[in-house]
Amino acid sequence: DFETAYKVSCLGVTEADWRLLALDALQNLRFDIARKAFIRIRDMKYIDLLNRITQQYGNKTSLTHEEEMLVTAQVLAFQGKYAEAANYFGRAKSHHMAVEMYTELRKWDEAKSWAQQGEKATPKIMPPVATGGVAGDNKAAEIIFEVPREDSVAQGLILKQAASSEEDGDLRAAGEMYLTAGQHRKAVEIFVKISALDSLIE
Repeated sequence: DFETAYKVSCLGVTEADWRLLALDALQNLRFDIARKAFIRIRDMKYIDLLNRITQQYGNKTSLTHEEEMLVTAQVLAFQGKYAEAANYFGRAKSHHMAVEMYTELRKWDEAKSWAQQGEKATPKIMPPVATGGVAGDNKAAEIIFEVPREDSVAQGLILKQAASSEEDGDLRAAGEMYLTAGQHRKAVEIFVKISALDSLIE
């Protein structure tokens, strides 16, 4: 009972106890109690996280199972538990959020892996196939799974990785990745800039 726990805590507990209550309430989606407890210990980072979460879901009195998993994923990511967070994003069918998380962390292999998983799990509705008969005319649209566009997924992430390397000043790596992604003009500009003509010849 978080209400009772909060009232008892108000009688006098340590900061560690307040933090334990706040985290427990947050993990159990009791945002009201979590907010009060974090305010008590002036933890602005968690208060900001709670603000972002509550802004997403407004004044909803209850969350769907997928929304609960998304909240849990955000909390885990905030705590640096990225692999666990990604799994929750995946279970909530929000693979793109796992991709975004790993992209921000510049963990490109993980980002590519989750992008491909997301494409495999994305249903695609196909139109009815006419056969000329009544049965064919009334055939319901079939739901099939997309063939993963691994090349497009890989290319998009390679471009992001290339841009990141360019920002970090690793121009040779950036040029090679632009070349791999088919951005030949961009690659040539970079190789000329760093006088890496050997890369152009290759």
